[in-house]
Amino acid sequence: MTRIGSLRAVSPGTWVELEQLMDVVLDAPAENRRELLLVRCANNPALYDTAMAWLEACEKDGGLLSERPIDFDYSAGLAVGTRVGSWRLLGEVGRGGMGAVYLAERVDVELPMKAALKFMHRAISFDAIGVRRFRDERRILAALEHPAIARLLDGGVDDGLPWFAMEYVQGAPIDEWCDRHTLSVEARIALFIRVCEAVQHAHAQLIVHRDLKPANILVSDTGNPKLLDFGIAKLLADAGSSSNPALTRPGSQPMTEAYAAPEQLRGEAPSTASDVYSLGVMLHLLLSGQLPHNNARLSAAVPMSTGDNADGGADVALARGTTPARLQRQLRGDLDTIVARAMHADQHRRYPTANALAEDLRRHLDGRPVLARPDTAAYRIRKLVTRHPFGTTLFGVGVAVVVAFVAVTSVQSARLKVQATELREQAAKLTAERDKATEVTEFLTNVISSANPYQESGHVPTLHEVLDRGAKLIETSLQDRPEVRAHLLSSIAPAYFGLGDWERAGAIAEEAVNVRRHAVPLNRGELAASLLYLTSVRMNQGRAAESEVLIREAIEIFNTLPEITRADRVSAKSTLGVVLQRQGKLDEAEGLIRALLDDERKREPADTARIAQLSRNLAHVLRDKRRYVEALPLYQAAYDLHVALYGREHPEAANSAVNLGNVHAKLGNAVAAESLLRAGVSTKRRLLGMQHPDVAADQITLANALTQFGKVKEADVLRREAEAAKVRKQLAK
Repeated sequence: MTRIGSLRAVSPGTWVELEQLMDVVLDAPAENRRELLLVRCANNPALYDTAMAWLEACEKDGGLLSERPIDFDYSAGLAVGTRVGSWRLLGEVGRGGMGAVYLAERVDVELPMKAALKFMHRAISFDAIGVRRFRDERRILAALEHPAIARLLDGGVDDGLPWFAMEYVQGAPIDEWCDRHTLSVEARIALFIRVCEAVQHAHAQLIVHRDLKPANILVSDTGNPKLLDFGIAKLLADAGSSSNPALTRPGSQPMTEAYAAPEQLRGEAPSTASDVYSLGVMLHLLLSGQLPHNNARLSAAVPMSTGDNADGGADVALARGTTPARLQRQLRGDLDTIVARAMHADQHRRYPTANALAEDLRRHLDGRPVLARPDTAAYRIRKLVTRHPFGTTLFGVGVAVVVAFVAVTSVQSARLKVQATELREQAAKLTAERDKATEVTEFLTNVISSANPYQESGHVPTLHEVLDRGAKLIETSLQDRPEVRAHLLSSIAPAYFGLGDWERAGAIAEEAVNVRRHAVPLNRGELAASLLYLTSVRMNQGRAAESEVLIREAIEIFNTLPEITRADRVSAKSTLGVVLQRQGKLDEAEGLIRALLDDERKREPADTARIAQLSRNLAHVLRDKRRYVEALPLYQAAYDLHVALYGREHPEAANSAVNLGNVHAKLGNAVAAESLLRAGVSTKRRLLGMQHPDVAADQITLANALTQFGKVKEADVLRREAEAAKVRKQLAK
């Protein structure tokens, strides 16, 4: 067998070893490569022959990519039904210079999962540059985790061919999708901002895409953009290496010229500024329907209703829900300037980041001055009037009134009146708070007295009975004091919840919301707090859709009240993330919770309880997405923090133990799973009792894990006990 022929028979195991060896060899100076091969393959003649064949092919002019000395008939593709790793091919969906992409389904999971499997062409698999680019793409995808970037799912080598599986996106290129759905200019900008955020995420990982264009940004039927094809992306962390000049040599850089930055066309090393330029070209296309031409302004690219291209102009405007003249007016000014700055020929005069471009677009949508425009007083006043036409008119009238008032009224007199009013309001507030505290104290005294066994013929009431008496007392004695009534209802609802009586907790929490909603005067902050708590109860009752309505109302109120603390705002947004997760809106939930967690980790001093909660919530989302490997460290972090904060004998620590044990079971880690699940369930049984719904559910989780690991008899006993506890609780109601 010739050396070239020996490349045909490389097994998957040998291929991995061969890849690692050739990485080292090709990084070495050319004159040392053969000697290095002899040393590294001294005990493996077969590996030496195969590696030498690869090396000789790479050192020829053009390499195997141009000569293609081996007759690989790849045109027919792979057959439908072919098994690759854990995947079954369903059909080819695309083919390019680097390889072919197939739609595939996973065969080793219960629920159907589809992916896009990308194979390297066999001929390219023997070319150093091709292999590097393919492996770089796989490494780049593994480093990216963003809702708007297609995720890497799996990878390996099959029959000597490297491949990887990535998230399958069923959608249309962003420009076609926008036209098909007749998106307005504003809606296109909002969608494009999400693309900028994905690009910024890649840049933050030191990755330059280098081929941003509509075909590489697909939008799903639900309107979610996904950034694809990092096949020619560049790792900036490797940019300083001189060992691989062929990977970036002039004339060898793949790109799409219509979207490439001037420095890319000149063969210079790309940077994040190159991607910003490509984003500018895409924005030009999305807004005007035309690619940029001869440095003309964006608004000038819209064909008007006269001339040879009148119909084309009408079609472009119609796809944006407007007319050519109105579209040109929309694009003139700020958007002209934003696109021009993004596409500036001098990369140092472009937006410094994709995020800066997105922020200027947000400013435009909000009617605020954009940073790309000269900061003149006249421009700022014009933007203010445009943003608040009615308000600025009222402001002018108000100025006139104030001037007249000052002319006829003593300034000192006005100040004294204001101070007197403030003092009266403060006195009234203090009196109300004093009366409220007095009534709360009397209520607590009455409730506690009712628990005295000497007044109950020797019967010692349970905590649940004490709470029932308190609830009845609130209902009968505080009808004329809604603020006190709502305060007490909000205090006893969590006690019912902690006892596992979620139905009673929900009824009382809902009553607190109703009382506060109709109180005069309305305290919107307290109403939002009651809505937030009711959301948590409804979630545990399985009423997720109702929970989303409640939490969004609470957040809307919080957003209008500057006195609301950051902690309360984060708590509300975190709750919204959990609500979205419970409804299966996993991508939206993941994006929201991950952003909250990233922000919380950066704060000093750290709120460890909040970090534990957010880590657990994000892990729940990843668990529901069956991304158990990613969920595991988050559950572990939550468990460690809860143990450190509360000790192991606490419901929060026990909850985290059950969560962590469950994901270990999903991954097949029997010892860790069983130990954690037993500890968590045992602690919760001691603290909460078997009648608590959480305990019964967790015991069933333990039983399922024991069944999975072959301990069927014990699992059946635990499962029957948990089901019996559920039945007893229902009968007790």
